[in-house]
Amino acid sequence: MINSLRDVGYSFRGAIADLVDNSIAANANEVSITMAWAGADSFIRIADDGEGMTPHRITEALRFGSERDYKRDDLGKFGFGLKTASLSQCTEFLVSSRALEGNGQVYARRFDQELIARRNEWVIESVPESELPDEATEPLSGETGTSVVWYKLDRILGDHFQDTERAKSRFFDHAEDLEQHLGMVFHKFLEGTATSRLGHTISLRINGRTIQPWNPFAPDEAATKQFSDDQFEITGHGVAGSVRAVAWILPRKDEFSSPQEFDRLSGPSKWNQQQGFYIYRSDRLIQSGGWSRLGAADEHTKQARVALEFFPQLDAAFGINISKMTVTLPSMLRDLLKPKIAALRGQAKYSYGQAAAKKAASITPDTQTEQDARREKLDVPAPPQPKSNVMPSQQDSMPSGNTSTGAVAWPPAPMQPPQRLLQNRRKALEKAADSINESDALRRTIEALIHDNPGVAHELGW
Repeated sequence: MINSLRDVGYSFRGAIADLVDNSIAANANEVSITMAWAGADSFIRIADDGEGMTPHRITEALRFGSERDYKRDDLGKFGFGLKTASLSQCTEFLVSSRALEGNGQVYARRFDQELIARRNEWVIESVPESELPDEATEPLSGETGTSVVWYKLDRILGDHFQDTERAKSRFFDHAEDLEQHLGMVFHKFLEGTATSRLGHTISLRINGRTIQPWNPFAPDEAATKQFSDDQFEITGHGVAGSVRAVAWILPRKDEFSSPQEFDRLSGPSKWNQQQGFYIYRSDRLIQSGGWSRLGAADEHTKQARVALEFFPQLDAAFGINISKMTVTLPSMLRDLLKPKIAALRGQAKYSYGQAAAKKAASITPDTQTEQDARREKLDVPAPPQPKSNVMPSQQDSMPSGNTSTGAVAWPPAPMQPPQRLLQNRRKALEKAADSINESDALRRTIEALIHDNPGVAHELGW
């Protein structure tokens, strides 16, 4: 049973996030994560200053099949988090805690998978405070708090571990990835915008470094636009509940306050993969990006992001699993969202097209000269200028841009076809390509057109 529970779908960062959930549920103000390198004896510690646990509660938390009551906005799920998250990364862990009900003492329990396998029975070891290692007791100097220390990190160090500098470097690479992940997943708690703890922030640290929140909706950027804010009532698996959907269109690169902020807001997976839904369960992020089959990742919609918020009573409807790492949109919600998402993606494409049009219109005499130089280098003639019935001497005396009768300015201003005609041309091309099963070829042609001649692409609605 234990071996099967080690493989319920946790990633390293997902396992740590699950323990942070427990700290927040215990009303912690500070949560610290320590990754200590000591070769095969390396350990990872998650500690908080929350309410702490009595000896009985620690034992129950380590026993499979135990039950407890959950609040409406509780981050926990099934009561498996502490043990399954820990076992997904290590084979031994130590839980130490100080609670007000425990007369100020530190109580500890050790879970050792190898010991359980040897004895072929369920064994939870009680460890006296006097025998606890420093890494377990060091963060418990306050009135209350809990520390969880992972040992025998087989899933992190690997089956064929060797104590090398390369192994050490890989170990600490996890810390950098974890910092970015936790800043995104718990950004509402770090900002103090979580509904359950409105105005109250928590502090998250990893190896002494404070984790900064990463808000996917760029609220501090002046050009960020809220597209819509809707409340949907849905039912699923016999339960009714509310889902809030807030859609945003983030600024284009040229609208961001700085190139650094544009890069930072691109997210861990960068712009194209970070577009789409950000799904929150009790203010805790469980999906970051992706359109959940309501659209495809597209360069032209990369500025569109949507916050979906729900509470645990809808867990079954959203298909939440033990690790809280998978989520499925309920069919009723999908139907309600379809027209909203179509409109949002259309607006995002329009915003993207504005940038392309702005770029196309930004040709200056200098860039025109550069284009002429490239033509000359490639031995490509410049486009012919139209004939003029004005004598050269008259042309020289004309002011720049004169378009009076008998004179033609060069280059001429492009003629703009009626919008309906442009739409008809676009639809005719798409229909013709589809009729001969060449839609993919048309798509590639459109992408090349957008790259080579964005102004024309924008005029045609692409």
